[in-house]
Amino acid sequence: MSGILKVFLRLLPLAAIVSAGLATLPACVRTEKEEPRFERFFSWGALPDEKDIRHALECGVTDVILPASQTKQMSRAKKHGLTVYASFGPHGVHPQQMSPDEERERLRLESGNGLVLPPKATPGQRSEFRDKVTSYQKSVHYHFGGEPDPANVGKEVLIYRIPCFNGPEAMEKMKEKLKTLCANPDLDGIAFDFFGYMNYHGCYCETCRVLYGKYLRKNALPDTEKSRDAFFLQCLVDCNNELAAYIRSQRIDMKVISHVYPVFLPEPLYGNRLDLDFCGQTAAWYFLWSPEKIRDYTKVICEQEKKYHSRSAGLPFIGFYDADKRKPFDYKSPERLELELRAILDAGGRNLMICSPNDFWDKKEYRDVLRKVMRKKEGL
Repeated sequence: MSGILKVFLRLLPLAAIVSAGLATLPACVRTEKEEPRFERFFSWGALPDEKDIRHALECGVTDVILPASQTKQMSRAKKHGLTVYASFGPHGVHPQQMSPDEERERLRLESGNGLVLPPKATPGQRSEFRDKVTSYQKSVHYHFGGEPDPANVGKEVLIYRIPCFNGPEAMEKMKEKLKTLCANPDLDGIAFDFFGYMNYHGCYCETCRVLYGKYLRKNALPDTEKSRDAFFLQCLVDCNNELAAYIRSQRIDMKVISHVYPVFLPEPLYGNRLDLDFCGQTAAWYFLWSPEKIRDYTKVICEQEKKYHSRSAGLPFIGFYDADKRKPFDYKSPERLELELRAILDAGGRNLMICSPNDFWDKKEYRDVLRKVMRKKEGL
């Protein structure tokens, strides 16, 4: 046997080990010598006309999440080869309930610290009122359901009302809605959003109080902050997973994705516990996070994507709004957007979710940034 052949045979087991190791890498992490790029781009937001579709394709969008009512937009997106999801939020029989102090904080943030719109207000007065409210929200560093500014942790709440999604009645109501959506042939999947708590911790309605009491007795636990956090986390996980299983029971080919929102402060990156096809978790919110935080969050999102469920793929989320139009949010220049995108790529992310690209489709300088970091599709 020649010396070269002997060396080749000795290296065969090593090659098999290396090959097996690469095969078990998380789906959103790739080892590559070329410059890393995103493989899939999930876009939240409407696509009202052919121009927007053209911009989306130009920027590498592969998947779009649209309001369930926008059936014409869904059909148009499908014709262009995009994977289409309907957004779906919680449904229940009553709204979530917070403590009296938390509800007062919600009203303060919603009203701009007690501002009142005059009766029979003119359009000009309404515009002035909105400007004053948004100015106040920006002045107190309100973060709209994402991780609060450090100075606001423990007091900030979401101004938007969310139905309580816990309990059998709410679950039955949501399944009825989902059954209708699953019958739409233009839909490839469902995208969950707003499955979270208005106070970022839990709900104090009667339904949740009863369920929590049963949870304590079943597990022989005392009523502590740790027990409450564990219970409400389990409610989030169980609700998402039961709904995902129901969707698959209706149509085995339906994909289920999400954006984890609003934040659950006891465990902000709990999304890897969800049995979904793609779980969007915030890597960069609408406000300016450090590149280090973006990289750290992306590593958890991607490296732990299959920690609980083999089907799940990590999906780093970037929040982007045009600060000229949406004044409470931080301005992100094209250079800033590229910094955030590259921080995610550096940390191993290869899937991307953004809300809302609609705010930059008409701006070439932002589209140019996306083109640089997306894997080019054949024919484009």
